[in-house]
Amino acid sequence: MKILFVTPFLCYPNVPYAGEMIIFKLMENLARRGHELFLITGLRPGEREHLSEVYSFCTVLDAINARCSRIAIIKAIIQWIMRGFRGGLTFKKQMALSVSRFAREMGFDIIQVEHTILGDYIVKPDNVPMVITAIDVLLKPALRELQSAKGVRRFIKYIMFRRLISKEIAIYEKFDLVYTLSDFDRNLLLSYKGDLNVARRSPYVKTTDCGVTDTCREARTMLFVGAMDRPVNIQAATYLITRVLPLIKKVIPDIQLYIVGNKPPDGIKAFGNNDQNVFVTGFVDDVMPYFLKATVFVAPLFIGGGIITKILYAMAAGLPVVTTSIGNEGIGALRGRDLLLADTPEEFARDTLLLIKNPALWAEYSENGKAFVRNNFDWETTVQQTENDYMGLIT
Repeated sequence: MKILFVTPFLCYPNVPYAGEMIIFKLMENLARRGHELFLITGLRPGEREHLSEVYSFCTVLDAINARCSRIAIIKAIIQWIMRGFRGGLTFKKQMALSVSRFAREMGFDIIQVEHTILGDYIVKPDNVPMVITAIDVLLKPALRELQSAKGVRRFIKYIMFRRLISKEIAIYEKFDLVYTLSDFDRNLLLSYKGDLNVARRSPYVKTTDCGVTDTCREARTMLFVGAMDRPVNIQAATYLITRVLPLIKKVIPDIQLYIVGNKPPDGIKAFGNNDQNVFVTGFVDDVMPYFLKATVFVAPLFIGGGIITKILYAMAAGLPVVTTSIGNEGIGALRGRDLLLADTPEEFARDTLLLIKNPALWAEYSENGKAFVRNNFDWETTVQQTENDYMGLIT
């Protein structure tokens, strides 16, 4: 098959974002299966130097510089909800024009578009099936914000939510197949538009052969991983440091916390500067050594979107997880068997201490977490199913 991938940001081997890593692994595996891949991509600042890392398995047709400061993105999302993206984010307009041109010239079998917002621009070519991946279903966090709002703010959130429903569903209706990363997101979309063709495509999860014992791990070490230029991760790290860590220190004064992720803001860096047992690493080439040396993975996530792949990475590495009900929402692990769920600082502290102080219980959650990922997120099965889906659309 001749497959065109359209991505808002470049996907390369060490990209520090989970969504882009999933796309990279899918492209890499499809190329190994003999398919001819092409790419139209946006580029964040500094990403152009990574273009050569994808040349071995795909042909880059166009690479367009993206303006992606946090303020610009927030403004653009608000504008899209209110009026549509037609007046902003010029690089996505350029990408859409590029897709139309190359689709006419090259005769693709499938066009695979990544990320919902990018799909707003794409015009469907004649006789070419189009697929979109809703890496984050925007309706889900918007609905949660509406449910928690009060007074005038709730009314404003309601108006924005109703606009978002019509705009997001209208995007998906242009595509022959919509992928979500979890059954939760799939069911949410179908609850608003029952005749959408929606399928779950599991994310890539990096695995390791490290055993379930704690011989390779540091004692009394907590870990949080996430792209630290994203508000949801800044909120989680701040919550850990200011509300959970003080409770644990009452029992284990020398507990260590690692915050690992790209582009931490000054406020998060300051926590590391002021506490010798809080380590803010910034970008690292490989997060796996941190998954293998920590004692507990803590993920106090209160805004859900897609699936939290860092939790799956931890479980696959045999690292027991304490997260929120929202953090487990798209994963569907069994509470009390595969992981622990905590929705208050006190519960986080209690469950973290329980794992640290009970080696037998730690080993049980370590083994159960690995088994859960192994049984539910097999990547070869995912790639084969994607290939089958593409073939079904062509025939």
